[in-house]
Amino acid sequence: MEIQKYIYNYDYNAITTAVYSSASVFALYPIVKIYLHHNYENFNLLPSHKQYYVVKNLIKSSMLLGLCIMVIPTIVVPVYMNGTWSNYWCHRLGILYTTNDYMGLLLVDKLPKTTQDHHKITTILCVISLGIDFQTSTLGQMLFVYTIACKFLFSKFLFRSKTFI
Repeated sequence: MEIQKYIYNYDYNAITTAVYSSASVFALYPIVKIYLHHNYENFNLLPSHKQYYVVKNLIKSSMLLGLCIMVIPTIVVPVYMNGTWSNYWCHRLGILYTTNDYMGLLLVDKLPKTTQDHHKITTILCVISLGIDFQTSTLGQMLFVYTIACKFLFSKFLFRSKTFI
């Protein structure tokens, strides 16, 4: 009976967010790469796969910074003030958190194995989370709090990119 409830409650509409955010990230790769090519001489000395790794981390850093801001009015304030969790926002922000990871798997060659594993796990958890009711699932709430904490690591990805350029 629980699997039927899960399938019935699955947020199929959130997949639209995944499509749009994936297309946006895909479109950002050449823009960021061209910018770095014209403005950072050291970037041009890197092998192609490292250039894409730098681009991926800069995009991820920017996305995580944006998510840090977005999560406050959409999740943190409603949970703190009313104890309500918005499935709509939890699902969509989860997708935005994960988009750069699965796009990195597709677009960046020679990713370290640990990075590949991380990206695969976050993608799988994101797909699963679209069926979770965050209002009633303590595990779902804990998972989201963990991802909120991870969003604040945007500076780590910025630093990773800057070490190469």
